[in-house]
Amino acid sequence: MKDLLSGDSAKAVLKLTEEHLNECEIKSVYKDSIINKQLIKIDNLSGIISDERTKYGILEDHTKKLETSLKVQKLKNKWTFVSGGILVLVLGVLSIVK
Repeated sequence: MKDLLSGDSAKAVLKLTEEHLNECEIKSVYKDSIINKQLIKIDNLSGIISDERTKYGILEDHTKKLETSLKVQKLKNKWTFVSGGILVLVLGVLSIVK
């Protein structure tokens, strides 16, 4: 009789152990799924960061070109103003001399 009771007890323990094992396997699959989703998110964010760095580089180059163009334009405007002033001065002196 004792053997039957210990056998029934062992069967109950085995059943509980199998249920626990199944729950652990389900948790493992769930955790693997979460990990894979996080890895995909990391890849996506890395791509976004790379794209933003590229965009920043392009904008920085464009800004430098615009700054250079602005400096050239300012220099041209100064020369035009100075040349115009000299021309007016020369014309004024010539009209007084004649």
